[in-house]
Amino acid sequence: MIVASAVRAWILGVLGTQLACTASTSSAPRGPGQEMAVVDPYDVHVVEYVVVGPTADVPDRVGVETFSTGEQAHVVAYWHTYVDPIESYPSVWWAGRWYYNVNGNLVFWEPVFGGWCSYWGPPWGLVAVWNDFHVGPSFVWGVGYYGPGWYWGGVASSGWHAHGVPPPHYHPGHPYHPRPPDGAGTRAPPPSRTEPPPRREAPRRDPARDTPPPTIQAEPQRQTTPPVQPPPRATTPAPIQTQPRTPPPRTSAPPPRTSAPPPRTSAPPRAAPPPRAAPPPRAAPPRTPSAPRSRGK
Repeated sequence: MIVASAVRAWILGVLGTQLACTASTSSAPRGPGQEMAVVDPYDVHVVEYVVVGPTADVPDRVGVETFSTGEQAHVVAYWHTYVDPIESYPSVWWAGRWYYNVNGNLVFWEPVFGGWCSYWGPPWGLVAVWNDFHVGPSFVWGVGYYGPGWYWGGVASSGWHAHGVPPPHYHPGHPYHPRPPDGAGTRAPPPSRTEPPPRREAPRRDPARDTPPPTIQAEPQRQTTPPVQPPPRATTPAPIQTQPRTPPPRTSAPPPRTSAPPPRTSAPPRAAPPPRAAPPPRAAPPRTPSAPRSRGK
C-alpha cells in the first residue's frame, strides 16, 4: 500500500509539474468555450470579489473570487487548529497578498471576507507560482477531500494532502469541513505584514532561478614572444689571430744525485760436501767339502 501510494504520488507529481510549473508563460483557462490565453502566472490578479454563503458541496464558503485569467475559485473561512502560528509557515506573494502553506491549505488574509481564508481548491496561477518559487514537494493534480484539484505532494490515502498533516477534526473518508464541529480553533488575528516583497514588479523568486547561469568566458590567448634572431653573419669571416705557444722556462735544474748507489756484495762461497766413505769389502763364506755319494748296485 505504501509503495503504491508513493508510485502514484510520483506519477502525479510529474504530471502536475508539467501542468503547473511554468517559469515564464503558460496557458490559463478562460472559461467554457473560450480560447486559452498565454499568460504569466505572476501577472494574475483578482478582478472581482463576490460575497456568498455556503453550500452543501462547499461548506463554510464566504465568497467567490474571479481572476484576470477568467478562472474562479471558492473562498472558505479558515479556522486555525495547529499549534504554530500561521505566519510561521512557508509563504509566497501572489495576486497582491501573502499566502501561507499550512499543511496544504494556502491561507491568506482578506478583509472583504472577514479575515483569514483559504480556497476550496487553489487556483492555477497560485499553484504555478508556488511550484516555481519553492524547492520541494509541488502541488499536483488529484482527487481528494475537495474533489478534483491541486494537492500538495499529491493525494494521500486519507484524501488529505500527501505532504501535510491534517487537522484534528479531519476524518478520512468523510467530507472536510473547514470549521471545527466542536468550536475549537480560531480565525486568528490579522497578519503582521501586508506589504509586498521588495521587488514589486517581479515577485520574490528563488535567486538561483532569477540569476542566469554564468557564461563561460573563452580562455585568453597566450601572447608568445617572437624568438630572438641571431645577428647576421658577415659575408667574409675575419681571420683568426693565432700566436705560437712557447713552453714556460724552467725555473731551476733538477738537484744532482748526492751519491752513487752502494755496490752489490757477493754471496759467500758454499763449503764443499765431505767425501763419502767407501763401503767395506764383502767376504764370501767358506765352502765345506761334501761326502762322496755311493752308487748302488
